[in-house]
Amino acid sequence: MLRILALIMILAGSARAATFTAASCSTADINTEIATINAGAGGDTLVVPPGYCTWTSALTTFTKSVTMKGYGAYIYVDGVDAPINFSTVANCTLEGFKIEWSGVPGGTRIIDIRGQSFRVTRNIILNTATGGSSSNPSIYVNGGGGIAHPTGVVDHNHFTKLS
Repeated sequence: MLRILALIMILAGSARAATFTAASCSTADINTEIATINAGAGGDTLVVPPGYCTWTSALTTFTKSVTMKGYGAYIYVDGVDAPINFSTVANCTLEGFKIEWSGVPGGTRIIDIRGQSFRVTRNIILNTATGGSSSNPSIYVNGGGGIAHPTGVVDHNHFTKLS
């Protein structure tokens, strides 16, 4: 009995968060890694490498907690609504991206958050949707999917309206 208990404790301790690196900043390459993260236990880090990419489709919605880091990644969002979606997932972080919204119809927000304990930090958001008005915010935090009151922090970001 003690051997079984010891084995269970060893196996439980071996489940550690992992770091995944997308092949590029394209939605296809990032979605490949999101599928792996969503199949795991959560708490992983997804590194998006430096580069310039145009997103014309949204990323797959995260279903597990994740830290997504994009230092050097410049994302141009073209007509996509909420391409980054932390919907009903706790403990998600978006850090270090430079994201520009195209300003064309079809996209009104860049980041959609409905989970608990989120953090959006050290990002540069360019051409914010209508100047960050309440009807078209760059970062949309709202209850939904069973989360009545999302909680989190948006800090050390820079928002600029280019047009």
